[in-house]
Amino acid sequence: MKMLLTALVPVCFFCIYSTPCKAAGSRDQLLGNGRYQELITDANAPRDGHYAFARFFLLPDFETYHTALAGHNKGDLLATFILMRCHMDGAGVRRDQKIRWACNVKLRKALEKRQPRSALDSYMLSYLSEADENGAISMSSFKDSSDAYKIAGKYAREHLRDSAKAGFAQALVEVGAKEQQSSPESAIKHYREAAEMGLASGMKDLGFMLAVGQAPRGKDAAQAMSWTRRAAKGGDIYAMVNLAAFYERLKVEGSSEQEAQKWVENAVATGHSLGFMEKGLALLNGSYGYPINRPAGVALLQKAAATGHSFALGQLAYFYSDGIGVKKNHKMSLLLAKAAWIQGNTSSLKTIAWCYKKDPQLAKDKAAANYWSLLATGGGLAFAMGRDKPGKELATELANLDPFTIKLPKETE
Repeated sequence: MKMLLTALVPVCFFCIYSTPCKAAGSRDQLLGNGRYQELITDANAPRDGHYAFARFFLLPDFETYHTALAGHNKGDLLATFILMRCHMDGAGVRRDQKIRWACNVKLRKALEKRQPRSALDSYMLSYLSEADENGAISMSSFKDSSDAYKIAGKYAREHLRDSAKAGFAQALVEVGAKEQQSSPESAIKHYREAAEMGLASGMKDLGFMLAVGQAPRGKDAAQAMSWTRRAAKGGDIYAMVNLAAFYERLKVEGSSEQEAQKWVENAVATGHSLGFMEKGLALLNGSYGYPINRPAGVALLQKAAATGHSFALGQLAYFYSDGIGVKKNHKMSLLLAKAAWIQGNTSSLKTIAWCYKKDPQLAKDKAAANYWSLLATGGGLAFAMGRDKPGKELATELANLDPFTIKLPKETE
């Protein structure tokens, strides 16, 4: 399995495994400290932008989307931000770029006026652009398009760093993620600060670096297990999967097969697509001590596909393109990858291009193969050649493709 330890989005365990502490402070403080589980498990708390924000980083599903939509319709800017993020990631909804850019414009107009800006304001601004309601950026004040996007990227990074410097936990882990390869010591610092504030994903990332030896002082198995368990008990699904992987693939001291299976089952119980995929692959491969059960394994992958989330669809496309756990099937991989792309997973373009290249039947459609190959280069070449828009037939195919109803091939024992 190659699901290991890379993604950063946690999911709430809804206090099945730990009771949320009654931390002092306002809901703004809980949000800023990353105490998301406490925000969404308070039965008396309103289902507003704070709830939608916390749930998005715990379980980006249909409820998250509908909560954000309801808040947006009431004028809640934080809910508008999460509605935009749902349409960026294909989380709980079929991605709609018009809604995404409309939210972007509304937020930018409101937040750019605020002085002084809060850490949360800066965090939201880091995801906004100068694009209009159609996603277009005026080039009148720039030398060329590449200059415009470089400047936009610079401003986004500055806003994110401003938020992190102000102590916003989610910004801290995202800055850390950007620095993990180039400056692991700085990444550790950011992860630790977020972890100590209470953000489960910060605990998970800190535990990972300690487990694989990316920390400045090298591996520390005891601390790695301690931080990762805390993150898992706090609801981070990636921490749950990491605890299983620490046993199966990294052989981290202090891990065990019994604990690996426990956390795989806990991950499934959350309802997150990653939990379905991790146990599904375990049943297909016989990992973590599970007996091989191919029909049950594929059934779990089907549950992951039904979430319609861009990440899940992209991972499943990868499984079928390379035959990871399942029988290699380029046509199924292509379908999943196109659905993932619809939902905002740009990395799936490489999988699409790969399928056209490797499958003799698919390769016969040279026009489609060339189109997707150009897009997979990053889009710049396709734009330069005037080939960045799908033709009428492909546009119709993509419009009719439902990311939530794809059926995977059944497998026998």
